[in-house]
Amino acid sequence: PEATESVPNMQVVAHSNPGSRASTPPTEAAGSTTSRPSTPPEATESVQNTQATVHSNPRSRPCTPPREATESTATNIAQSSSDLTVSALHSKFAQDPNFTGFLGKFGNDELFAAGIEAVVGPMDAQYVRSMYNEHNTVTGVTALFNAWNAGNILRTCARREWLFVVGDKGLDQQTWVFDAGHALPEVAEGMMVPGRNAKHLAALLDSPLAKNAGLGDAEVIALRLYTGPMYVKYNAASRGFAAAGSTLFSGTMHVVISGLCKLSRVTMPPPGLIVYL
Repeated sequence: PEATESVPNMQVVAHSNPGSRASTPPTEAAGSTTSRPSTPPEATESVQNTQATVHSNPRSRPCTPPREATESTATNIAQSSSDLTVSALHSKFAQDPNFTGFLGKFGNDELFAAGIEAVVGPMDAQYVRSMYNEHNTVTGVTALFNAWNAGNILRTCARREWLFVVGDKGLDQQTWVFDAGHALPEVAEGMMVPGRNAKHLAALLDSPLAKNAGLGDAEVIALRLYTGPMYVKYNAASRGFAAAGSTLFSGTMHVVISGLCKLSRVTMPPPGLIVYL
């Protein structure tokens, strides 16, 4: 407020000599040329609080911006440089003929509102049969693919993962009802890596979390598959990266989402978790 009140009451005197320093005397001293102008206390405080001084001499030292402005400018320059570096790297990999990764793409609000059905299709009323076919009978179920789990690379296929979770006798193909008592894991060579277990379906269904969430047999099996190597195939389908003509695992994806929704209602977030909206 002091600076606002004092500045309008001051006059700026222009000098014709470019080597002289401009002064700003108070109004009372405008008519005096012999005495040194005095500056009221208010003007002194306000001038001291301003950090930029205008000089008519082009050889004079430029004003120094506040520290905050200097730091902000440096931060913006660094951020801009970082963005350019990232952009250049992205362009490099996207144009590299030997690049074997995925080129991501953004969806839109309409796709988000349409839900999973707009991506993988509607849920089959016979979802257990659909899950079985997606891992055992459709084209490509024995095609090997790489998965990265707990720092390990697994070479596997959809049928092999189904047998690991359900076994060969864990599903009645006449009634399409799971038989947890006979769902014994079939462990192929190279499937057991550090951090992976081969728990029986019955033990998983009997776990406190599954019971508390009210998970059904199909939901436990779908989640078990999803948290194993099959996440590679499910994520590719849900993100639009599935190969042309391959299955989208529609039945399994709908059951996975059903299980996750049930678990979210009974699972407490870990302490210190930050959720960004």
